[in-house]
Amino acid sequence: MEDVHRLHISEQGLPKRSLPTTYRLVDGASRYNLLSFMDAYSKYNQIWMHPSNKAKMTFIIDDGNFCYKNESATY
Repeated sequence: MEDVHRLHISEQGLPKRSLPTTYRLVDGASRYNLLSFMDAYSKYNQIWMHPSNKAKMTFIIDDGNFCYKNESATY
């Protein structure tokens, strides 16, 4: 069985943002400076998700990875 304490110590040395953001992945894979997913016919873009996957939706910006979450009311 693994030494769990040693596993925890090895994870502490990892950088906080070890994975590149999506646009960096696309640029690196495609070798193009600009790759647009914009639809010229619609005013804004939407990607439809199945309702059962609502809890899994996230978005990535330069500050990190985020997801939407309903907070309980604290009045």
